[in-house]
Amino acid sequence: MTGPQYPTADRYTYRVLRDGDKFVARCAEFPNLSWEAYSPEEAHTGLMKLVDGTLRDLINSGGDVPLPEVPFTPPPVPVQQHAPIHQPPTAPYPIMQPQPTYAPAPPQVMQNVVVNASARVGGYRVGPNHGFHALMTLVTCGMWAPIWLLVWILGRK
Repeated sequence: MTGPQYPTADRYTYRVLRDGDKFVARCAEFPNLSWEAYSPEEAHTGLMKLVDGTLRDLINSGGDVPLPEVPFTPPPVPVQQHAPIHQPPTAPYPIMQPQPTYAPAPPQVMQNVVVNASARVGGYRVGPNHGFHALMTLVTCGMWAPIWLLVWILGRK
Protein backbone atom coordinates (compact mmCIF):
# COMPACT_ATOMS: atom_id res chain seq x y z
CA MET A 1 0.00 0.00 0.00
CA THR A 2 1.16 3.48 -0.74
CA GLY A 3 0.61 6.47 1.50
CA PRO A 4 -1.41 9.57 0.67
CA GLN A 5 -0.26 11.65 -2.25
CA TYR A 6 0.77 15.17 -1.26
CA PRO A 7 1.12 18.07 -3.68
CA THR A 8 4.60 19.35 -4.46
CA ALA A 9 5.72 22.98 -4.17
CA ASP A 10 5.35 23.60 -7.90
CA ARG A 11 1.59 22.95 -7.80
CA TYR A 12 0.76 26.02 -5.68
CA THR A 13 -0.17 29.52 -6.84
CA TYR A 14 2.59 32.14 -6.60
CA ARG A 15 2.47 35.88 -7.17
CA VAL A 16 5.48 38.18 -7.40
CA LEU A 17 4.93 41.88 -6.74
CA ARG A 18 7.31 44.83 -6.84
CA ASP A 19 7.89 46.56 -3.52
CA GLY A 20 10.14 49.58 -4.04
CA ASP A 21 13.45 48.33 -5.45
CA LYS A 22 12.76 44.71 -4.40
CA PHE A 23 10.33 41.97 -5.41
CA VAL A 24 8.15 40.06 -2.94
CA ALA A 25 6.81 36.59 -3.75
CA ARG A 26 3.70 35.28 -1.98
CA CYS A 27 1.86 31.97 -2.10
CA ALA A 28 -1.96 31.97 -2.06
CA GLU A 29 -2.19 28.67 -0.12
CA PHE A 30 0.42 29.76 2.49
CA PRO A 31 -0.51 33.39 3.26
CA ASN A 32 2.04 33.66 6.10
CA LEU A 33 5.02 32.87 3.84
CA SER A 34 6.81 35.37 1.62
CA TRP A 35 10.22 35.81 0.03
CA GLU A 36 11.96 39.09 -0.84
CA ALA A 37 14.71 39.47 -3.48
CA TYR A 38 16.14 41.92 -6.02
CA SER A 39 14.78 40.06 -9.05
CA PRO A 40 11.40 38.38 -9.63
CA GLU A 41 13.07 35.07 -10.52
CA GLU A 42 15.04 34.98 -7.25
CA ALA A 43 11.92 35.84 -5.24
CA HIS A 44 9.88 33.09 -6.94
CA THR A 45 12.52 30.35 -6.57
CA GLY A 46 13.26 31.37 -2.98
CA LEU A 47 9.58 31.10 -2.01
CA MET A 48 9.24 27.74 -3.80
CA LYS A 49 12.13 26.37 -1.72
CA LEU A 50 10.51 27.75 1.44
CA VAL A 51 7.13 26.19 0.55
CA ASP A 52 8.88 22.88 -0.21
CA GLY A 53 10.53 22.89 3.23
CA THR A 54 7.24 23.83 4.89
CA LEU A 55 5.45 20.98 3.07
CA ARG A 56 8.05 18.48 4.28
CA ASP A 57 7.66 19.72 7.86
CA LEU A 58 3.86 19.49 7.66
CA ILE A 59 4.00 15.98 6.19
CA ASN A 60 6.54 14.76 8.77
CA SER A 61 4.61 16.25 11.70
CA GLY A 62 1.23 15.03 10.44
CA GLY A 63 -0.18 18.52 9.97
CA ASP A 64 -2.85 19.59 7.51
CA VAL A 65 -1.37 20.15 4.07
CA PRO A 66 -3.34 22.79 2.12
CA LEU A 67 -4.50 21.77 -1.33
CA PRO A 68 -3.67 23.94 -4.32
CA GLU A 69 -6.32 26.54 -5.24
CA VAL A 70 -6.21 25.67 -8.93
CA PRO A 71 -6.17 22.00 -9.93
CA PHE A 72 -2.91 21.07 -11.54
CA THR A 73 -2.86 20.37 -15.24
CA PRO A 74 0.44 19.30 -16.72
CA PRO A 75 1.81 21.65 -19.34
CA PRO A 76 1.30 20.54 -22.94
CA VAL A 77 4.21 18.83 -24.62
CA PRO A 78 5.85 21.41 -26.86
CA VAL A 79 5.84 20.56 -30.54
CA GLN A 80 9.15 21.35 -32.13
CA GLN A 81 8.73 23.10 -35.43
CA HIS A 82 11.53 23.31 -37.91
CA ALA A 83 12.10 26.29 -40.16
CA PRO A 84 11.83 25.59 -43.87
CA ILE A 85 15.13 24.65 -45.47
CA HIS A 86 15.11 27.58 -47.89
CA GLN A 87 14.70 30.16 -45.09
CA PRO A 88 17.48 30.72 -42.57
CA PRO A 89 16.33 31.23 -38.98
CA THR A 90 16.22 34.87 -37.99
CA ALA A 91 16.93 36.34 -34.59
CA PRO A 92 14.54 39.02 -33.28
CA TYR A 93 17.43 41.44 -32.85
CA PRO A 94 20.90 41.46 -34.37
CA ILE A 95 23.69 40.50 -32.04
CA MET A 96 25.47 43.67 -31.09
CA GLN A 97 29.24 43.48 -30.90
CA PRO A 98 31.16 46.05 -28.87
CA GLN A 99 32.61 48.71 -31.11
CA PRO A 100 36.40 49.19 -31.01
CA THR A 101 37.64 52.34 -29.38
CA TYR A 102 40.37 54.31 -31.04
CA ALA A 103 42.77 56.82 -29.54
CA PRO A 104 41.78 60.40 -30.28
CA ALA A 105 43.57 62.06 -33.16
CA PRO A 106 46.46 64.31 -32.15
CA PRO A 107 45.65 68.00 -32.30
CA GLN A 108 46.53 69.79 -35.51
CA VAL A 109 49.57 72.03 -35.14
CA MET A 110 49.17 75.32 -36.95
CA GLN A 111 52.45 76.89 -38.01
CA ASN A 112 52.61 80.53 -39.01
CA VAL A 113 55.17 81.30 -41.70
CA VAL A 114 56.04 84.92 -42.42
CA VAL A 115 57.97 85.74 -45.57
CA ASN A 116 59.41 89.15 -46.28
CA ALA A 117 57.74 89.61 -49.65
CA SER A 118 59.80 92.64 -50.54
CA ALA A 119 63.05 90.64 -50.50
CA ARG A 120 62.08 87.13 -51.62
CA VAL A 121 59.19 85.47 -53.45
CA GLY A 122 59.02 81.69 -53.40
CA GLY A 123 62.57 81.46 -52.05
CA TYR A 124 64.04 83.59 -54.82
CA ARG A 125 65.38 87.11 -54.49
CA VAL A 126 63.36 89.90 -56.04
CA GLY A 127 65.20 92.80 -57.59
CA PRO A 128 68.70 93.19 -58.99
CA ASN A 129 71.64 91.27 -57.60
CA HIS A 130 73.86 94.21 -56.67
CA GLY A 131 76.92 92.06 -55.99
CA PHE A 132 76.84 90.60 -59.49
CA HIS A 133 76.36 94.04 -61.11
CA ALA A 134 79.21 95.60 -59.07
CA LEU A 135 81.56 92.81 -60.14
CA MET A 136 80.52 93.17 -63.79
CA THR A 137 81.03 96.95 -63.60
CA LEU A 138 84.58 96.43 -62.29
CA VAL A 139 85.45 93.76 -64.86
CA THR A 140 84.17 95.86 -67.80
CA CYS A 141 85.83 99.05 -66.46
CA GLY A 142 82.51 100.80 -65.82
CA MET A 143 80.78 99.88 -69.04
CA TRP A 144 78.32 97.68 -67.10
CA ALA A 145 77.20 100.62 -64.90
CA PRO A 146 74.39 101.86 -67.28
CA ILE A 147 72.90 98.35 -67.43
CA TRP A 148 73.08 98.12 -63.65
CA LEU A 149 71.30 101.48 -63.34
CA LEU A 150 68.64 100.42 -65.86
CA VAL A 151 67.96 97.10 -64.11
CA TRP A 152 67.78 98.87 -60.76
CA ILE A 153 65.23 101.47 -61.99
CA LEU A 154 63.04 98.94 -63.85
CA GLY A 155 63.23 96.42 -61.01
CA ARG A 156 61.61 98.84 -58.52
CA LYS A 157 57.85 98.61 -58.76
